[in-house]
Amino acid sequence: MNETKIRSQLEIATNIIVVLVSIAILSVLTSRILERNSEAHLESGLQRGQKLDAFRSSKSETLVIVSNTNCQACRESVSFYNQLVEQQHKANSRVAIVAVFANTPEAVKDYVQQVHLNVPTSVTMELRSLGTPAIIMIDAKGNIGDFWLGKLTKDEENQVIKAVMMRTA
Repeated sequence: MNETKIRSQLEIATNIIVVLVSIAILSVLTSRILERNSEAHLESGLQRGQKLDAFRSSKSETLVIVSNTNCQACRESVSFYNQLVEQQHKANSRVAIVAVFANTPEAVKDYVQQVHLNVPTSVTMELRSLGTPAIIMIDAKGNIGDFWLGKLTKDEENQVIKAVMMRTA
C-alpha cells in the first residue's frame, strides 16, 4: 500500500512539473511573439527621402508617431511622447507633432483617453504596413528625413528630442 501511495504522489509531482515547465515555455514564446509584433522592423521600404504626400505641410516639418492601440511598446512610450510635446511647446519648435493610428476613430479616442496621450492624433491607413511604434521626421515637402523604429532607448529618445529642438521658430 505504501508503494502505491508513493507512486501516486510521484505521478502527481511529475504532472505538476510538466505543467509548470509547459507554462514557462509558453510564457517565453508568447513574450517573444509579442515583442516581435510590437516592434518595427521596416524592411518594407521606409527610406530617407521617400515622399509621404499625406504629411506635406507648407509651414513646417512634421514628426509623425506611428502607433497602434494594441501595441504594448506604444503604451510604454506614451510618457516620452507627452514629454516630447511639452518640450516642443516650451522651445517654440516649428515641428508639428502628430500621432497616427491605423485603428478606428472610436478605438483611438478610447485609447488616447485611457493612456492620457497628449499628442494630436489622426487616423490613416497610409502607414498601416509599418511596425509600431515608429517615429518619422518629415520635411515640409513630404520627404522622410530621420526615422526611429520600435521602442526607443534613452539615447534614441534623446536623438528625437534633439531633432525636434534644433528646429526652432
